[in-house]
Amino acid sequence: FVVLLLSSSCSLFKPEEVCAKPTIQPPAGAYAGQTWQYPDSRRLQISITCDTPGATITKRSDETGWSTYTGPFWITIKTGDTNTVQAKASKEGYGDSPVASAGYLWSGK
Repeated sequence: FVVLLLSSSCSLFKPEEVCAKPTIQPPAGAYAGQTWQYPDSRRLQISITCDTPGATITKRSDETGWSTYTGPFWITIKTGDTNTVQAKASKEGYGDSPVASAGYLWSGK
């Protein structure tokens, strides 16, 4: 009979450090105003940052699955609809960050 005891600080099971939660810009919220290019929808440019140096950010929106964030990207929001962007960060030797989420509503005029 063998008893195996593990310390709660064992980094194999619980990382000591966790990546910072990413920040999504612009802030979540309701947006309004007309756009002549897309009368029934709005394109919004999204940027994501993370305070953990060297962390890899992955992102998704209602339009796409998870993918590596490589720089600002555009989402489309139809009038009266919402689009949600999520992001998470990871880095070797660190625990994954909490998932950041930002919802956008386009109210049109």
